[in-house]
Amino acid sequence: PGGLSQARVKTVANNVCYDENDTEVPKSVFCTVYDHGSPCMHDIGGPVMSKVDGAWTLHGVVSGGAKGCKVGEHPMLHTRVALFAHFIDKYTHATGASGKGQCDLRTTSA
Repeated sequence: PGGLSQARVKTVANNVCYDENDTEVPKSVFCTVYDHGSPCMHDIGGPVMSKVDGAWTLHGVVSGGAKGCKVGEHPMLHTRVALFAHFIDKYTHATGASGKGQCDLRTTSA
C-alpha cells in the first residue's frame, strides 16, 4: 500500500495454466507469470493493461492465483475483460450517470 505499482508480465497459454486445484482454467480467464513481484490479495480487481497503437488497452483484471504472493511458483489468473465489454458498456453509458468525462472502452481479445 501507499501508491500505485506496476509489474511486467508474460502470458501463459491456458492449456498449460492451472488454477490452485490443478484444473484447466476457462476461456474467460488468461494467465500470466511475473519475473519480479506479483499481485497479492489486495490487488484483486486491478487492471492488466498495455499500450496498443499509442493508447492504453485493458486486457483483463486480476482475479486470483498464487497463494501468499509467491513469485514464479504459480501463474496469476485474470478475467478477460473483452468477453464482458457489452455488459460493461451497457452500464457505463447508462442514463443518469454523474460523471462529466468520457472514456472509450478499449479492450482486446488477446
